[in-house]
Amino acid sequence: MRNTIEEIFEKDSSVLPYFIKLKYGIRIKPKNEKLTFLQPTRFSSWKGSQLSLECMTELFEGGYDFSFIHGGCNNLLYGSLKIPSFAKKWVDSGNIRLESYSFEEINQQLKEADIILSPTVGSEQFGEPFSLVCLEAMLLEKPIIASDSGFIPLLLQNYSRTQIVKAGSKEKLLEAIRKWVEEPLPELRENDKVIIQAWKQKIETSPKVHIQFYEQFKG
Repeated sequence: MRNTIEEIFEKDSSVLPYFIKLKYGIRIKPKNEKLTFLQPTRFSSWKGSQLSLECMTELFEGGYDFSFIHGGCNNLLYGSLKIPSFAKKWVDSGNIRLESYSFEEINQQLKEADIILSPTVGSEQFGEPFSLVCLEAMLLEKPIIASDSGFIPLLLQNYSRTQIVKAGSKEKLLEAIRKWVEEPLPELRENDKVIIQAWKQKIETSPKVHIQFYEQFKG
């Protein structure tokens, strides 16, 4: 991995600045734009895509008006989904958009979205080992709705712009989405800024720390 990084970036990985390349700043949303939810994970049952579509469809059928973008719909590694018939009406209307973004495009979409979804279905040891999506969203100061899957609760435990819901529960996910459709989004707190800065420092220094750790095992 180290050799690959050095080859791609033409730098010593011990001083590589950011593995997570969030090159876009925080965006101020115009008041006349619809509230936008973004699920940037691949389109699969395990990533909670089916649950998200069920929740969004139910809210649209109930008269709510906002946008839902699923951004990994061509990244179908396994457990892929077809567009459910119940969601087709809202895909056709444009309320639901099923997209496949490049690396640069997904960074821009993360910046522009109002709320990030990461409703991975698996829990405990079968859950999300490390949610890069949630970390990227937090670094961009975004409100996040995520499941209590794997490492996610630990990653987001002190970040105030988070709703953690039970993995696999449509009811809890629906409740969390409805809450932020109906109510103002929580403001960023000073402690959130401290957490974000601490993670940025970890990202900056982690290559060097890992190299130092493995060097002690050299024969």
